[in-house]
Amino acid sequence: CLTARLRVFARREAIRHLVITSPARPARDTHPSVMGSYISARRASEAAAEIAHDPLSVHGADVDPPNATKSVQTAEQTKATSDLHAAGECQSSTIETNETPVQTGAVESSGLNLAQFGDQEQIISVRFERQFREPPTVILTPTAIDSEKQVNLRLSVTAVQVTGQGFNVRIFKWWDTKLFKIRVNWAAFPTGKISNTGIQIGECTASGNGKLTNEGFQAQTTPINFKTPFKEVPQIFVAPRLYDVDCQTNHQSRMEPVNECEQGFAVKFKKFGDCKIYDLKCYWLASGPLANRTDQRMESGEVSSASSGVLKNHGDQEELIAVKFDHVFEKPPQILITPVFYDVGGATSFRIDVSAIEVTSEGFKAKLRKWMDTEIYEVKAVWIAVSQF
Repeated sequence: CLTARLRVFARREAIRHLVITSPARPARDTHPSVMGSYISARRASEAAAEIAHDPLSVHGADVDPPNATKSVQTAEQTKATSDLHAAGECQSSTIETNETPVQTGAVESSGLNLAQFGDQEQIISVRFERQFREPPTVILTPTAIDSEKQVNLRLSVTAVQVTGQGFNVRIFKWWDTKLFKIRVNWAAFPTGKISNTGIQIGECTASGNGKLTNEGFQAQTTPINFKTPFKEVPQIFVAPRLYDVDCQTNHQSRMEPVNECEQGFAVKFKKFGDCKIYDLKCYWLASGPLANRTDQRMESGEVSSASSGVLKNHGDQEELIAVKFDHVFEKPPQILITPVFYDVGGATSFRIDVSAIEVTSEGFKAKLRKWMDTEIYEVKAVWIAVSQF
C-alpha cells in the first residue's frame, strides 16, 4: 500500500510540473517541437483527470484532493483546454454545442418499391458526424425527382425519430404515383441561439431563363457569391422553390451545390431523358464561421394549403398563409421555405412556386402559387427564419 501511495505521489508531482509549465495552444502551423510540448501538456491534463478518479485518492491516500491539482492550473492551461474542445481534439467535443456549425447532407432512395402501386414508404437512417447535446431542428426537402408521367405526383418527405445522434428520413408516396428515384437534402440546426456560425440565405434560378428542354441530359450552372465571405468552406443546403415541368414526359430533375469555397459556390441544375423543364428555382443556405463573431436566432415551422382547394382551379391561382414568429426578431429575418409534400395532378404540367413575402420582424406570408391548368390538391412546405447578422 505504501508503494502504491508513493507511485501515485510521484505521478502527481510530475503532472503538476507539466501543468504549471504547459503553454497555450499553438497555431496549427506551429513548429513540431512546440506542438510536441503542447501535446505533452495535454496528456498531462488527461492523466490529472485520471488521478482525480483514482480509488487511492478517493479513499484517503497521501495525495492532494482533485481540487489541489486544479488550483495549480494557470490561465494558459485553462485556455489550452478550452481550445482543445473547440478544435475537436477532446473526447467530449464529439457532442455538438450551440457554437458549432450546422450539419448538412443528402440521402437517396434505393430499389423500386416506391414505383409500385399503392401506399409505399422507405425509411433511411442518418447518423450525425458529431452528436448534438439535444435533438436538433431538422429541415429536409426533395432535390432530385424521377417520377412517372401522366400520374399525380404524390410525395411526402419527413424527419422522424430525431435524436442527438441522428434521425430517420421517411419517404412516402401513395395511390398510383410511381417514384423511380428520390434524393433528399437535409440540414440539422442546434437548438437555441446559434453562435460563432454565420448563416446566409438566398435564392437563384437556372441560367438561360431557366429552360432545360433539350432531348437527353442537360445541365446549367448558376454561380453564387456570398454577401459576407466565410473563414472556411461552409456547409451548403439547397432547396427547390419553383418547378415548371412538362407532364408529357417523366419528371427527372436534380439540383445540387458545386464548387464550394469561402467566397461562394454554384448551383447545378440537371435534367435527364426526355424531361422538359421550363423553369426551375431554388433557395440556398450556407453556414460556417465568419471573421467576426456573430450570434443568430432561428425559428422554423410548416404551412399547408387550405382544404378549400383554390389551387385546383383553372388559371393562375395563389394562396397566402400568414405566419407569426414565436418571438420578435430585431430585424426582418432571412427566410427559406420549400415544399416537402406534394399532391399534384398528373394530367397537367407540374407548376408550383413557394415563396416568402412581406417579411417583417414579427412574421411573414407564405405564398403558394400555381398557374395555367395545373391542379394542386395539397402542398405543404417547411420554413426556417434566421436573424440577420
